Amino acid sequence: MVRPVGWRSISSWSCIRCGRCCRLLVPVKIGEALYYQKEYGANVIEYFNKGFHLKKKGDGYCIFLDWVKGRAHCSIYHFRPKACVLYPFYIYKKPLYNDSEIALFQFFNEQYYVYIDADCTGINRGYIPINNVIGNIILYWMEKLDFIESENMHVLKRV
Repeated sequence: MVRPVGWRSISSWSCIRCGRCCRLLVPVKIGEALYYQKEYGANVIEYFNKGFHLKKKGDGYCIFLDWVKGRAHCSIYHFRPKACVLYPFYIYKKPLYNDSEIALFQFFNEQYYVYIDADCTGINRGYIPINNVIGNIILYWMEKLDFIESENMHVLKRV
């Protein structure tokens, strides 16, 4: 379960490789689903709730998660789904809540509402200020949307 909070309530972020996010439902686009099935076999993708998702192992973690010296290691890190690349950030064109100022981010004369999963253990643990990270996250998110729109698809629900 994701608990989104506005980016202004966070000072920094860094992935600490705890693996908590690897227990979340990971939506994948149809192109990603086909790629993963071709590369890793049909058993890595499942379809439910009107979308494709990475399968989970028996322990509830992502099928691609390995533990190396007590730290989470994604076995497909360089080819991981866009949802994983964007996590713990969630970007919207409209605010989720009435307190929109805490999530508002102006970028190239556009307004975006950026939220971060409050349950991510990397919050306030990084050395790079959060406002220095968000522009790149938005650019990546926009690239993802362009790709989806070019496939004549709608954006899959972000979990």
